[in-house]
Amino acid sequence: MRTMGYTCFEIRFKAKSPIFIGSRKIGFIQQARRYIPGKTMWGALTANAARKLIDEGIKYNPKVYEEVGKCIERYVKNTYFFPEITDQENGNIQHTFNPIFTQEGLKYGKCSEREFESTFISSFVSTATVGNRNSAMDESLHETEYILNKVNCKTLDKINCGVMQVYWKGYLFVKEDISEKCSVKNSEKFEEIELGYENTSIKLFEALNEIHVGGDLRYGFGKLELRITEVKKIERTPVFDWFLESAEDRLIFNKDNGNKGVPIFGHLLLDSEKSIKYRGELEPLVGRMYDLKKGFGRYLSSNGVAFVPGTCFEEKINKIELGSFGLLKFANLE
Repeated sequence: MRTMGYTCFEIRFKAKSPIFIGSRKIGFIQQARRYIPGKTMWGALTANAARKLIDEGIKYNPKVYEEVGKCIERYVKNTYFFPEITDQENGNIQHTFNPIFTQEGLKYGKCSEREFESTFISSFVSTATVGNRNSAMDESLHETEYILNKVNCKTLDKINCGVMQVYWKGYLFVKEDISEKCSVKNSEKFEEIELGYENTSIKLFEALNEIHVGGDLRYGFGKLELRITEVKKIERTPVFDWFLESAEDRLIFNKDNGNKGVPIFGHLLLDSEKSIKYRGELEPLVGRMYDLKKGFGRYLSSNGVAFVPGTCFEEKINKIELGSFGLLKFANLE
């Protein structure tokens, strides 16, 4: 069955190894983001899909990656992904640790920032060496945080279930388009969705079966495995506590109470012409992109300034729109 609008799927990845996605640097400590940004997931899916299409017979060309990436950006939109555990000892309750700025401070799910970091975050220390002496280079010592793939939940007050596997939860929105060189054939069944390029096609789930995200991949970090049996098509189920109001040409989310105290599930672009009360933080969105002429990471892209995931607003914020790379923007602001 083909659909004209977007079809929404809830998906999970099993963390096969720790994940490092860089955030800010404080002194010699490189902090890790507590979530997987939408652009990171888009990049991993694009890389896998392009490689699999080339393996199926598409002639290699850097433009294949570019065109596949643009197609996925338009017709296979994704949210940010947040860590999750399943409490099997208490009825398979799933706990998702998305950030929320409360009056008591930053929390992750129902846990305090300190509880979350002591449970999910670890780090390693490294340094550069000098020549053949193998001695440490001056001022090169640095510490790098990462998110664990297995955690001991005994450190959490509200969850006491021993060592648990970490999963990453998010949502995928697929829309059909077969009018261009790179195409998407949508379906109500996730396993039947196809991504095509010229006369060659692959199943979308094949490009998601195993992906690698973040940095330090050469050390084995960032390996995720799709839980294909747990993929769910959703219609009325909230997306991180926001209801999907429209899934035709645009993805619009709202909530009846105006979303007061409900955190956003991605970076929300700032509207500089509107004043608004919020509880959270702002940060500039700057990243490195691939450029055909300059190469990998040589092109800097900027999306402006945005509210960080977990920010909460006053009652007048009742609609947001999901755009490219999981970025959010105001759909209405009275």
